[in-house]
Amino acid sequence: MTKKILIIEDNEDIATALNQVLSDSGYQIETATNGKEGLDHLINRELPDLILLDLFLPIMNGFEFRLRQMKIPYLQNIPIIVMSADACVRNRCKQMHIEHFLKKPFELGDLLEIVEQ
Repeated sequence: MTKKILIIEDNEDIATALNQVLSDSGYQIETATNGKEGLDHLINRELPDLILLDLFLPIMNGFEFRLRQMKIPYLQNIPIIVMSADACVRNRCKQMHIEHFLKKPFELGDLLEIVEQ
């Protein structure tokens, strides 16, 4: 069965690159450009197996997205990989029960290794 990944990223170039690499690796990809769109996606579509989440997003940032996601029982346990250029947010991610953090820019091989886990 093909694994589904939701990419929540507002930078079109990054989202396109992630989509290409992950699609080429056999994953089914959905995208959202902000936290509200990502949350709407989770509520209204088939659930992904994994979320790749940028933190600094328009409309609803990644932190607010995660707080709202955690309040909905059937959405709480979807694994998240946070992607951010700000390494200072790593501790905050741990407090929000986010296990994986990738500091932008990152190597696509590192991303694939974490996704495959």
